[in-house]
Amino acid sequence: MPIPLCSLQINERQGMTALPAEPTHPEDEWQHILELQHGVVHRSDIPPEFVRDVERNVIRGTWQRASRDVVVNHNGPLTAEQKLWVVVMAAPRQSALAGRTAMQLGGMKGFESDRIYVTVPCGTSMPPLSEGQVLGRGVRRRVIRRCLVRR
Repeated sequence: MPIPLCSLQINERQGMTALPAEPTHPEDEWQHILELQHGVVHRSDIPPEFVRDVERNVIRGTWQRASRDVVVNHNGPLTAEQKLWVVVMAAPRQSALAGRTAMQLGGMKGFESDRIYVTVPCGTSMPPLSEGQVLGRGVRRRVIRRCLVRR
């Protein structure tokens, strides 16, 4: 089953984004992060005053843990956008969506795939995800290692 094309936009300053407004209050900022990232959040993005609330929601089962460091703000199936956010956030720094996934997001036709392609820096590894629960059956990750050779 191909991954449906989603409405993520690339922005040099913020990366993948869907909302332009910048909030000013901590609660508004937290809501902005959740909206911007389609309800997917990395633990480093959680403001300190909301860490306990997030932990409580995960323990209660109202939120789900997608990987060691990534949570989703509901316990149901993930949307196509959320699956992409989970894979990118769980990946090491400087990783990126790649291959067919990047081509599909870029609007190219004929590159539909049931895999989410991600490239990770050489010498790093992709942490395990709860693929059966989080990404759904039939959705697989394809990890592409990139090594820069200096001459």
